[in-house]
Amino acid sequence: NTPGKIAAGLVYKRTNPKTGMAYIGMAKSEEFFLKRNAAHDRELDVMHDYEIMDRAEPGMPLRVAEESAIRRHGGKSTQAGPLQNKRYEVNDADYRAAGGNVPKPT
Repeated sequence: NTPGKIAAGLVYKRTNPKTGMAYIGMAKSEEFFLKRNAAHDRELDVMHDYEIMDRAEPGMPLRVAEESAIRRHGGKSTQAGPLQNKRYEVNDADYRAAGGNVPKPT
């Protein structure tokens, strides 16, 4: 991030208050984040809890921020992780090349 500039993209954690299940996602803008929240809530018929985890510029910086959050929170469900995410955001080689440094948990 550039000092003094707020990054346009954000990484968020969505938690279902009924099940406790969490998902890590990203949005390229605050406006898209709000639209996505409403769509998730409508589609899954629940008012989720949302927490902004990180901010980054759209493109690879935002993808790396999302990947780092997925890794920090235990990984995707399809590999025994606790998150509802079905995939990692960036493959390991690209993640490392872009400066990512959180070890892959699963």
